[in-house]
Amino acid sequence: MVENKQMNPKFDLTLVAVDCAYPALAAKALQRSAELLPAARTVLLTDVETTFDGVETIRIAPIKSRAAYSQFMLKQLSQHIKTEFALVVQWDGFVIHDDAFADEFWNYDYIGARWPHVDGEFKVGNGGFSLRSKKLLHALQDDAIEFREDENEDETICIRYRELLEQKHGIVFASERVADRFAFDVSRPVGRTLGFHGVFNFWQVMDGEALVSFARTAPEAIAEGLGFGALTRNLVDLRRTEMAREFVTRRLASLPHDVQALDLKARLNKGSGELAVAEIAIKAPSSRNDPCPCGSGKRYKECHGKVGAANVADAAVNVDAMIGEALQLHQSGNIEAAVDRYTRVLAQEPENPNALHFIGLAQYQSGQPSAALEPMWRSLTLTRTEPEFFSNYSAAAWSAGRYAEGQWAAEHALSLDANHPGALNNLGFNLRSLNQIDASIEAFDRALAMVPDFNYARWNRTFSLLAKADYERGFADYELRLQFPQTQPSGKIPANTPIWRGEPAVGKTILLMCEQGLGDTFMFARFVPMVVARGLTATFAVQKSQVALMQQSFPDVRVIAIGEHEGMQFDYWAALWSLVPALGITLENLPAPKRFLQTSEADVAKWGGRLASESLSRARGRVADRPGEGVVADEPSLLSRGTLTPTPLPPAGEGPRAIGLVWQGQFAGLDNQMADRSIPPRLMSKFIADMSAQHPEINWISLQHGASPLPNENIIDWTNETVEFTQMAALIDALDLVICIDTGAAHLAAALGAETWVLLREAGDWRYGITGETCAWSPTMQLFRQDSSRRWEPVFNEVAAALNERH
Repeated sequence: MVENKQMNPKFDLTLVAVDCAYPALAAKALQRSAELLPAARTVLLTDVETTFDGVETIRIAPIKSRAAYSQFMLKQLSQHIKTEFALVVQWDGFVIHDDAFADEFWNYDYIGARWPHVDGEFKVGNGGFSLRSKKLLHALQDDAIEFREDENEDETICIRYRELLEQKHGIVFASERVADRFAFDVSRPVGRTLGFHGVFNFWQVMDGEALVSFARTAPEAIAEGLGFGALTRNLVDLRRTEMAREFVTRRLASLPHDVQALDLKARLNKGSGELAVAEIAIKAPSSRNDPCPCGSGKRYKECHGKVGAANVADAAVNVDAMIGEALQLHQSGNIEAAVDRYTRVLAQEPENPNALHFIGLAQYQSGQPSAALEPMWRSLTLTRTEPEFFSNYSAAAWSAGRYAEGQWAAEHALSLDANHPGALNNLGFNLRSLNQIDASIEAFDRALAMVPDFNYARWNRTFSLLAKADYERGFADYELRLQFPQTQPSGKIPANTPIWRGEPAVGKTILLMCEQGLGDTFMFARFVPMVVARGLTATFAVQKSQVALMQQSFPDVRVIAIGEHEGMQFDYWAALWSLVPALGITLENLPAPKRFLQTSEADVAKWGGRLASESLSRARGRVADRPGEGVVADEPSLLSRGTLTPTPLPPAGEGPRAIGLVWQGQFAGLDNQMADRSIPPRLMSKFIADMSAQHPEINWISLQHGASPLPNENIIDWTNETVEFTQMAALIDALDLVICIDTGAAHLAAALGAETWVLLREAGDWRYGITGETCAWSPTMQLFRQDSSRRWEPVFNEVAAALNERH
């Protein structure tokens, strides 16, 4: 794999197709691709003597079956590729958007379209349009990788031998996020992709003239195939009547008795505008678990192979009136009723851009941004001049973690309307998530110059200002959160009680209210003693699980659970984040004590004893596994006989012996842009296994709550005993090191003065700054950041190197 860096495709890429059945069509796919993506070589491997403009043809032995193709791709393709990468295309899969090529792609040895129909965690990806590194092609020559006739070559690479390729050869496969940006196959596209695969998708990538030409000139074998039939059905379903007639006519010319084509012809003959929908018989694939040939992305058994599957036609509706009614319902907040109207419109006009866009917008507003992108993208391809559509798409893309796509959409909206404040706001937070902080502030400033009271833009700008350590403006603007229902502090705000803004208040009472997440309470609790030092009598309302720890840490403050404050009287109140401007905190005077939360000595001693016992037990286990080797032993009888030689664990200060771990946050696995701060369990488990092999003396302790335990025997899991934070804090005090993602545990460990290594996504939260290995808020934190590839593997490499230096 090539390290993350920009490379010129022309010098590092071979466009290649292997085709002995339809070489002319394969050559056309190569030519289309080369026009958009210049490469060092454009190569067609085929068994016939032929020439095509701009395509280098190499003669190979005939390939007469799918199995033979798979064997060639696995074991022989490497001989013909001299560049760092090969982009494999097929006659029905090629480049469609050159501006969708991302330098990020160079960080992977294999990228293919996602497989939504595949069970298990390996869903990337389809080989019909795929990027493969020279390193991968060479790794496939490993004798341990065996060809199997009943398996496609992409399944061999991406499923059966994936772990071997990763562990033995260091092959890096793209994530589903990257795969969705790269190409689409049996699932619908969710934005601009570099390419696609599947003849049933031609309606999405070809204009009308090209489609008609294909219908008339496609070889007989293609016209008789499942893909051609699915494409024909798609065109009928989309009400592209004249074009659909071309495909139905050609299908029946090749297969006069094809049930599907006859049914589609019957639908067309009933007239355009009010087509009756008949039950369509689609030829089943070889397995009911295979993707449905219609291109829905579902398994055949869950789509057209489902018992009783049929489409039901809606009665004709007045489309304009129905859209108007739906928009009114949508704007009033009755999203469910609006979606019902949009759905009825789409039953009659499947390519109605308004219905597509707003049904997608409803999905986005309902917390399903990735699902929303598919209909919203289709609406953009149908109407390219509506800036609001592109702006909305930008917001959904950001929520789904597709920041580059969100940036592109916002910029396109602004190319249509340079004075669109909403697009500038959306551009701002996409740029922030790409770590382009200065550019994001500029976008927010432009929006506010147009609409000075655009409070959401001002509030969004807050996090860019804070990332730049402009605490004065950032925290001042963040007070806007008190105006938004979804961002107010936890619990009921005291009625008729003023907010404390830092004015003299000796002898007065104040309620300090937690807000945001548990980690924010741990982090901002440092300001509580400063309030008390101003002469106020403080009551601190926190989440119930934090009460005991906070009371233990601040004995001069009354600590209660949020909600218990209701009915109590105070002179002032303040939310935790509001203490920063109230106390006049800047980066220069930010209090960053090594420790400000406290634990019980007895609790720490208890956990320390359990850790020592666990270390001894595991050391004995290593003795049993490797008799005669030098490991820990404490039985004098064995030592006196010379059976064992004691090798003690490293003393304190010579490397961590007990390391706490947290790998997932509350959004892990959800369709939320915050999900990418979590580490996939598989990667975390692999890291522990690798490090345990190098340093068996380390005890790995799970501090992970709210996630399934890792399937790794090297991890000690006492989380059922650390639900109460006094116990979790005491366990952390007994550890030598905490390694965690950006979540509440990181701030708890830092507040306890524990050495804390935080693994950050590329654009980390504002409190960690933009670059660097240190955090201004904690002297015991060390930061390990993703680069622009947004991959965790390089981060783990850095952490492993840092651990090795300590041992």
